[in-house]
Amino acid sequence: MQVGLIKQFERYCQNRDIPEIYRILTDSKLSKLTHPDLDSKGMAKLEVFGARGISVVLQSTSTGLSKDGFFEAHREFVDVHVPLIGVESIGYTPLDGRVKKGGPVPIYNLSKSDDVTYAPFESESEMTVIRLTEGMYALFDPDDVHMPRLQTQGPSSLVKMVIKIPVGFIPAPNQQLIDILSLEGSVLEKLINLG
Repeated sequence: MQVGLIKQFERYCQNRDIPEIYRILTDSKLSKLTHPDLDSKGMAKLEVFGARGISVVLQSTSTGLSKDGFFEAHREFVDVHVPLIGVESIGYTPLDGRVKKGGPVPIYNLSKSDDVTYAPFESESEMTVIRLTEGMYALFDPDDVHMPRLQTQGPSSLVKMVIKIPVGFIPAPNQQLIDILSLEGSVLEKLINLG
């Protein structure tokens, strides 16, 4: 798990050869990003340009209590959670601390192809809670169990982005992607198919 300011995320993107992610996160139009599905507390999944399996999930939701949440972990993706409007707390625990002899058994939820869902946790002491504000990110690897959309100081509205990066090999950027990334100014609409 990593938590920090978006401006600190550049090195991660460079090391994994995913420059388009950093361009999305630092685009000046990001805070104004809209999609028709978000008008009714919805969700929109958008593919990132370049055919590398990277996608962006936009969510318009409300934060809630941990007793109503569930832990999740992803087998095939690294998740990068980014609040666009609002504040979000996320519970975290390492997978090996959650799955142990006598502990809860992970249940693969077939309705969510990349999720492993756990039974509700039993106490606040099972997790560390991190608080994200606009301009921050939290990255969760496959062995990082997390509980998103937790309230910080009472329930509140939240618009967030989750970037899903495939684990393993991501092909090198093609020339068209390199050309887009070299453009000046906003490239958000070019990188995300706003459909």
